Amino acid sequence: MCAPGPRHALDGGRGSLIVSKGAVINGPVNVTNLLVDGTLNGPVDVAEKLECRANAILRGRALYGSIHLSD
Repeated sequence: MCAPGPRHALDGGRGSLIVSKGAVINGPVNVTNLLVDGTLNGPVDVAEKLECRANAILRGRALYGSIHLSD
């Protein structure tokens, strides 16, 4: 699955996004919480927690409140 274009949670960026293994997002992401096990191509703004799982690939600037890396 490939999703082009900006991804913003409803209500001004509040909400959570899960990017599953094998999924690809091309474009900016602006959310409260983000769990990544797929690929994100573009700037990422996470107000609170960014969690990157073993298969996570982030290409672009990442701003976050806290980060959790797991293998």
